[in-house]
Amino acid sequence: VLAGMFVKFLIAGRYLSREGVPNRSILIGGMLGIVGFFVIPVIGLFVGFIGGIYLAEWQRLQAPKAAKDATIVALKATGISILIELAAALLLTLSWIVALFFH
Repeated sequence: VLAGMFVKFLIAGRYLSREGVPNRSILIGGMLGIVGFFVIPVIGLFVGFIGGIYLAEWQRLQAPKAAKDATIVALKATGISILIELAAALLLTLSWIVALFFH
């Protein structure tokens, strides 16, 4: 599990820095996602996260097209992180099941 968490942050961080998206934009997206979670039930987390990244990148880059592209890159990195975490959780579950049957 710890290795999965380490790999998740390592790969997503490298992907974001390679594409030029700063951590500040992800932090702002996360904060607005939390606000959106309470303001708009059910979908507010996603709306706030995506909107926060877009607004942070638009402010930084001063170009709507570049902000949209950076937001898509950040969403891909988030998706990669989620898939890595899911794989680690499934591997842990599989090892638990194997331990149940062979113990």
